[in-house]
Amino acid sequence: MLDLEKLLTKSSPYSGDEIWVYINYPTRRIVVHQSSCRVVDEARKRAEGVEMRVEVAKDEKDAQIILKRKRFQASADYNDLWLALDFGSQERQIAFAKRIPSILAQRYSPFRNVETEFCGVCFRR
Repeated sequence: MLDLEKLLTKSSPYSGDEIWVYINYPTRRIVVHQSSCRVVDEARKRAEGVEMRVEVAKDEKDAQIILKRKRFQASADYNDLWLALDFGSQERQIAFAKRIPSILAQRYSPFRNVETEFCGVCFRR
């Protein structure tokens, strides 16, 4: 597990072009944020002193492996995950984010009819 605080600081080794996907099992929500989104920044602030599950994927294969090995259940330790997609191409990252529900639905039926949402703050329509 990685430290969200370290990942979201200016000294972060990540490109700054990554997108952050928040997956919540009990509410069956998958929400995508830009790395600069205030929602991500607020999560970082809430994470101070708290264990949060954060994973970083450098490509689609990496991301699939992370999603397939993660356990979700309705308990505080296993009910959510922040997944940073840092593929070097926002188009590839967004395309993968849209596939996350079908990947998770293979193991978790609550994700079967879920669609990936895009944050209304950082993804203007």
